Amino acid sequence: MAAMGYAQRYLNRQGRMLGIARDLSFPLYILHYAPLTAATYLLLNSGLAVWTRWILAVAASWSFVALFTFVARFIPLVRGFFGIRQPAAKIP
Repeated sequence: MAAMGYAQRYLNRQGRMLGIARDLSFPLYILHYAPLTAATYLLLNSGLAVWTRWILAVAASWSFVALFTFVARFIPLVRGFFGIRQPAAKIP
């Protein structure tokens, strides 16, 4: 109980990065399966070591999702389809 009280008091803070992570977490969790599966399939018979294939597949998935997220946040139709919230307006 003490640890939970401490965490609620001192670690429960709102920030810009936490807001972005909250808005994108579910859509990106769902979206990463397609590029990961495609990269794994393409690397399946490559003859590379298992860990090399794993690193390449994960890097390809993260790269695709990062690029897609950057682009999709500013295209209303795509953003709405994937349930991504609109970026918050910057307050000077």
